[in-house]
Amino acid sequence: MNRHVLIAFVSLVLGLSSACNFSIGGFPDTDKANKLVDESNALQTEGMKLKDDAVAKYKDLLKDNPTFEEMADLADPMKEVEKQLETSKSKLGEAASKSDEASKLNIADWFKQYLAARGEHLRKESEVAGLAAQLVKISYDPAVATEEDFQAQSKQLNDKLAQLRKEQDELKAKVDKISEEHKDDFKK
Repeated sequence: MNRHVLIAFVSLVLGLSSACNFSIGGFPDTDKANKLVDESNALQTEGMKLKDDAVAKYKDLLKDNPTFEEMADLADPMKEVEKQLETSKSKLGEAASKSDEASKLNIADWFKQYLAARGEHLRKESEVAGLAAQLVKISYDPAVATEEDFQAQSKQLNDKLAQLRKEQDELKAKVDKISEEHKDDFKK
């Protein structure tokens, strides 16, 4: 049971895209957009590191495959993992907002589309971190009284994570397509 939850959690959280560090010129707000992109990249990097560290800690907590009853004994370290995932969610949400803000500036239309899609992708990553935090919480929450309750809630959260992952893949494909079509316009 726990290994199944962990595998779903880890597989959905890992494999997320890395930060892009592009800049372009030729429009009045390009410098401002580039500054926002740099800020977004820094927030994304922080958020992803927090998420990756939390996944490693969660995996370590479950390495001995504790029973449902034993997971309650892991409440304190699980709360730390949950807090870290909530911080990750916040950082990734801020990164999405910075990308969205940049997409509304006076920049090339294709760059606006790129930044808007990137912002939406980051928002989905933020949602994943939030759902992962919920998954961690139900692992120790005394309000989840039975293993059946845990499994039902776990399935619901993992289903949501799977849907988010599908949406992320579509958005990443859109971001990658725009990047490829305009690779000569980006300066690394």
